[in-house]
Amino acid sequence: MSVRHNAQSRVSFFIFVAPAFLFFFVFMALPMVGSLLYSFTNWNGLAPFYKFVQFRNYVEIFTEDVRFKDATLFTLNFSVIMVILQNCLALLIANLIANLKGTRKLFRTVFFLPNMISAIVGAYMLKFLFLKVFPNLGQHFSWVGFLNQPWMADPFFAFWAIVLVSLWVGLGYIIIIYLAALGTVPQELEDQVQLDGPNPFQKFIKVTFPMIMPAVTICTFVTINNSFKAFDLIFGLTNGGPGWSTASISLNLYYDAFSTTMRMGYSCAKAIVLFIMILAVSLLQITLMKKREVEL
Repeated sequence: MSVRHNAQSRVSFFIFVAPAFLFFFVFMALPMVGSLLYSFTNWNGLAPFYKFVQFRNYVEIFTEDVRFKDATLFTLNFSVIMVILQNCLALLIANLIANLKGTRKLFRTVFFLPNMISAIVGAYMLKFLFLKVFPNLGQHFSWVGFLNQPWMADPFFAFWAIVLVSLWVGLGYIIIIYLAALGTVPQELEDQVQLDGPNPFQKFIKVTFPMIMPAVTICTFVTINNSFKAFDLIFGLTNGGPGWSTASISLNLYYDAFSTTMRMGYSCAKAIVLFIMILAVSLLQITLMKKREVEL
């Protein structure tokens, strides 16, 4: 009877797992393998024939492609700033919300709402704000400096416009994770430490932060991956401008694949480089932070 039950359990398990596995295999695994193979070719994405060029695409990426180097620098700068700002702000806001009583659910919903909006839709909404609303308000409130700035025309302000919109869209998701982690901190432990008389900052550093370190690891991993893969928001907000100064690696390889040059094989090589970069940074981050979790 138990053997039959185990067999039925295995069949049920495979029935439930099969759709997810099939989806991953068709839409994730196969395209990744295909991208790796095409990265060694000169395929243009349309022609039925192509030629293997060995490592020529990779050599060109690292020796001749100036735009890729600029896109890499932008992506690294953007990722560092986003990881720091998004996690620090989310942790601060989550702590403030966690200490509220009657309005906790309201503020949690308010901060999470932008995350429910598509990034490309949010980008177009905020682009209208930067290009139309701010200049019109600046005519009436000239003493408010940020209203009269060339947000989409200056590389410096365009970069920070992307950062601000990215924070607005993605902050809520990270706040929810931190709120869930803060809810797991034992109240008895906090009450016991409170008897020693530390200020709120000392209490957070000594008690709360070590307890939520796994959530910090997860949120850092999520923000690193999202920042390195940033595409739709930048595409909708600045489209890489002005002068390709805000083009991320994802946007750069997109235009290589679908612009007039149609260098799909070359774009696949860039995608593989981006994948290796994300993999290396993520593994380093997880290794270091997991070790930190053990120490705490």
